[in-house]
Amino acid sequence: MHGLHVMTSDLPNVEEQQPNLDRDTDTMNAQARELAANLLVQMQAGGNAQGAAVASFERLAFTSKVSSLAAQMVLEEASVNDKVALALSLRSHVCSAVQSKHANHVIQKVVEVMTVTQASFIVDELKGSANEVARHIFGCRVLCRILEHLSPNEMNTIALVEEVFVDIEGLFNHIYGSFVVRHLLEFGLPQHKRHVVSALRSDLATYTKHKFGSHVVEAALRHASVEDQQGLARELLQDKEELIALAANQFGRHVVRALLALPDGLRKEALEVLRPMESQLKASRYGKSVFQAVRAAASA
Repeated sequence: MHGLHVMTSDLPNVEEQQPNLDRDTDTMNAQARELAANLLVQMQAGGNAQGAAVASFERLAFTSKVSSLAAQMVLEEASVNDKVALALSLRSHVCSAVQSKHANHVIQKVVEVMTVTQASFIVDELKGSANEVARHIFGCRVLCRILEHLSPNEMNTIALVEEVFVDIEGLFNHIYGSFVVRHLLEFGLPQHKRHVVSALRSDLATYTKHKFGSHVVEAALRHASVEDQQGLARELLQDKEELIALAANQFGRHVVRALLALPDGLRKEALEVLRPMESQLKASRYGKSVFQAVRAAASA
């Protein structure tokens, strides 16, 4: 991710720490596997044992990293009916779960392994708070999983997704909300993508130079309709002074490089504008990477 810069001196010694990390991960997986196996046996036993297993599932989701992992394993391996019974134990707890560092992973797994109808209680309980969830460190992940399974005929889910448009501009530059918008651009319906691009163009120059907003512009250049790609690209290319300033910006340079990865016709237009700027780009600290991208695109 282009906005993150880690100094090598800040990194742990990988060779010293990796074996311990592997051992810890192996131990955690073994513990989770044992918990999951026991729960699956209880589910298959039926009767009171099954009732006890369902009752314990919510506790597993919230308690720890190991127990959450066990709950996810159970959801992957249980029968369809057992998946539904277990997942429904989280009903009325979804808003808490999406804000939990452990349970959010279980909600994500429910979305992944169950049908939209079976998991409809998740959407129902999140409605009315989509903007808040989009801004949450864990909640944004749940919205991203929901978007990955979005279908044009799931009106209830679409209603939840469209809540984020109440303040879509507020998500562009947000550390977590920007992830949700990028997922909207990749997995949303055509009208969602158009809406995002239209909002971006209201202040494109600002968003392109922002640590998180620039990622959203890049995603729009990758996933928007051809017509919207053209509109964004031509707006970015029309002012040569602004384009140079963008290429020389720590975050904006990635947007300019994205112009050179567009389909053939648009890439050619970008090259025609950028090639005469090569000397200015080469002289700039951040522009150098754009200079290199121009050279590579020109020789491709």
